[in-house]
Amino acid sequence: TAKTYHDELSANRVSHRALNSLSFAAATKEEYDSKSAVWERFYNYVWGKTPQNLWITPHSGNINRKPDNIFPFPKLEMDAYVAGVAARCAKGDTGPTLKRTMISIHSHNWYSAVVDLGDFGINDVKKLEAIAMTLEEKFSEKVQSAAEACRQNFATRIIPWFEFIQRARGTLNLKEIPKEDGIDWSVVYYAMTGLKLYQKEITSFKFKEFQDAINSLKGIPVRVASCNHLFSGQQVAKQLALSTQIQQGRMDAALQIECMKFYLKKMPELVTDIIIDIKRALVQ
Repeated sequence: TAKTYHDELSANRVSHRALNSLSFAAATKEEYDSKSAVWERFYNYVWGKTPQNLWITPHSGNINRKPDNIFPFPKLEMDAYVAGVAARCAKGDTGPTLKRTMISIHSHNWYSAVVDLGDFGINDVKKLEAIAMTLEEKFSEKVQSAAEACRQNFATRIIPWFEFIQRARGTLNLKEIPKEDGIDWSVVYYAMTGLKLYQKEITSFKFKEFQDAINSLKGIPVRVASCNHLFSGQQVAKQLALSTQIQQGRMDAALQIECMKFYLKKMPELVTDIIIDIKRALVQ
């Protein structure tokens, strides 16, 4: 039910203010029934027993809203590029289809690896780490061709957001920012998590410390792949009862892939090649 979905998200660090601002809302029972029917058709497509490659982009599409105190930079949430890469994957993944495999592709705004493999709580993490290492060897040179442009793009986007939070909250310290009040806590947390992948630890939470950490990324190679670094997908898998679906034969394999939005936009062919390699290694 919608209420269960609301409660689950709220328990998973999504604030009521942010959730109410982004909810898939319906003004009437008729509108709710119509929208629910769309979701029912979607899930009927996802769950089945016929071997098939399912390229899922749950949050793709444009964001049409004005800036406010909850989302001061709404266009940064736009996920218009991930659907195009998913379509490329569907077209480019040739060969026999022997299993029912779901690859859920998302994008994010943080400076992390080009792709982060989320295990959904159902995959062998060591296998995913081995896949990530193979990707590093194969694709690193191509990824580095846009590394500095990626760093500059990240700085251009995140610094104004930090400035906004500093003005609004008077701090960038996670201990002083309520998780339940907007998404500011998440912005700082995931920015820090991405920086940590490059051994850039934030300790004082000062604005200049964040600036210096971002500037010091210059010259450091961008990681091609990481495993469970940003989003493991385990909470989503629980909500979807993914383990049960697999036990019942309605899915053979599934993986969540979080992609840096910069590379989705600027190098979609490269990201497509990386994701297809991941999918093929997953089902071996």
